[in-house]
Amino acid sequence: YTVRFDDKTSKQTRLKYMTDGMLLRECLIDPLLRRYDVIILDEAHERTIATDILLGLLKAARERRKGSFRLIIMSATLDVEGYQRFFPESKAIYIRGRQHPVDVFYLSAPQESYLDALVAAVLQLHHDEGDGDILGFLTGQEEIEVAQRLINERIKALTDSDVDGTQRGSGAGRGRLHVVPMYAALPPDKQLRAFEPVPKGDRKVVLSTNIAETSITIPGIRYVVDPGFVKSRSYNAGLGADLLQVLPISKAQAGQRTGRA
Repeated sequence: YTVRFDDKTSKQTRLKYMTDGMLLRECLIDPLLRRYDVIILDEAHERTIATDILLGLLKAARERRKGSFRLIIMSATLDVEGYQRFFPESKAIYIRGRQHPVDVFYLSAPQESYLDALVAAVLQLHHDEGDGDILGFLTGQEEIEVAQRLINERIKALTDSDVDGTQRGSGAGRGRLHVVPMYAALPPDKQLRAFEPVPKGDRKVVLSTNIAETSITIPGIRYVVDPGFVKSRSYNAGLGADLLQVLPISKAQAGQRTGRA
């Protein structure tokens, strides 16, 4: 909870941040959500079961609490027409985001190992392209640690090793390549390394899970390498258990990752 004091109305406004699962529990206790005047449902394009159920429950609460309840649905990549059909009296507000074009390049054929393909793409970008940091998406901590080790090993075979473990590029005038991991289980002080600028002439490559897709924005990213996979929890009816599986991302997620460049 956080409490905000409004100078104009001399009222205290309590703000509560929660997951879609927690809000779903609140709906089970009070379907009309009388404790809340405004609910903001962010990243609605991430179609979890809890979010889909919530949309129906929030629609019912909104219809029964006309005038005293406001629902705001936000997303960077959203099927606006579909949501407006579901909420007939709703209004759409467009806020311009990306101010520059992004070129998208695809591999001509599927790869046996998307991890090896990502490592090769990172090294090629560092050697051939101009200034700008690189963001590479992987599915979890284990893959990120393997990719970090492979990048350092392979660039070491091509370049002169530096004392602190970073490497000097083989291109003319190319600086060092700093490999930085980013995943939820990483200690906070190490997560902050992804946001720290590197010396002029050097380049940073951030290897991240999908938390860099919507949860955070890392400044200086110019190139994005996206294998197109994510580790997602799904329910297996045959086993009667939740499984954590590597699955292809959706088209909406791919568009969101494109916008990180």
